[in-house]
Amino acid sequence: GTVRAVVTGARQVTSFSVHAATGRIAFSAADLDTPADVYACAGDGSAEERFTRVNAQLLAGIALPRVERRVFHSPHGGTIDGWLFLPTTGAKPAPLLLDIHGGPHSFMGNAFSPTYFYRYTLASRGWAILALNPTGSGSYGKQFAHGIRTRWGEYDMLEQMAAVDALIADGIADGERLAIAGASYGGFMSSWIITHTDRFQAAAIDAPVSNLESFHGTSDVGIWFTPFEMRDGLIANRETYRRLSPIHYVERVTTPTLILHGEADDRCPISQGEELFAGLVAAGRVPVEFVRYPGGSHGFILNGRPSHRVDFTRRVTDWVERYAGDPRR
Repeated sequence: GTVRAVVTGARQVTSFSVHAATGRIAFSAADLDTPADVYACAGDGSAEERFTRVNAQLLAGIALPRVERRVFHSPHGGTIDGWLFLPTTGAKPAPLLLDIHGGPHSFMGNAFSPTYFYRYTLASRGWAILALNPTGSGSYGKQFAHGIRTRWGEYDMLEQMAAVDALIADGIADGERLAIAGASYGGFMSSWIITHTDRFQAAAIDAPVSNLESFHGTSDVGIWFTPFEMRDGLIANRETYRRLSPIHYVERVTTPTLILHGEADDRCPISQGEELFAGLVAAGRVPVEFVRYPGGSHGFILNGRPSHRVDFTRRVTDWVERYAGDPRR
């Protein structure tokens, strides 16, 4: 049928409910400066009302970074979107954190992030943060989302690096102070990138996929998700599984690496982080630390223990500033 937008604006609707008798819609929505609040409107989107301002007092006391939507040229042709968190200090060029989303088919959009608080912490300390929507990201259609199947890392790394280079050329980012971070598929990509370039001075990797063969047999979705992404099963396509696994390139890494993982992660089991850690220790070329969060699920940085979420943010912030530079000094 025909689809049309009812609730619009530069924001994300995070949940909704429709009252059958009246057709009114209750919904929660967030934008880049506001964590989700509750609204209601008529069935056609008119007569919108806002009912909560849950974080008004907190937000009044802090300086959030300005976030800009940027368009970058893809080395494969066309353009890709990115969201740039600018340092609240206004410094240019600033150290840059390349922060890679998971999924791989999720996306960064125009909503406050309740998960990656280190973005706001680092921006307040003089960092710029880039969250790109490369090929494979959702919200741009099926063809775009499926564009990295059998090409994990190999295809989208070129887009990530092209966007970084554009920010350096624009004088926004300091090419000598680059860090990288990511969770889940973002953890895979962070692992892949540091095994294929020496340009980053620090890496903070959360819940990665480091070995597609062992992920296939240990993840709660491995037995079907991995053949879908690799377009074939493990037995018939073992060479691809191995070629696209960062674990096979750990001896190349020159980037000091922090690995963080929840012990109760069924999606990307903690053994994936352990393999990467043990591989980097065996290679013996860089400082590496491994942090385990007891009881932490795959999404513990969103809904885990508050103490763990605070600890996670502090460790990521401290690590990238230790090795990529503290702009306040």
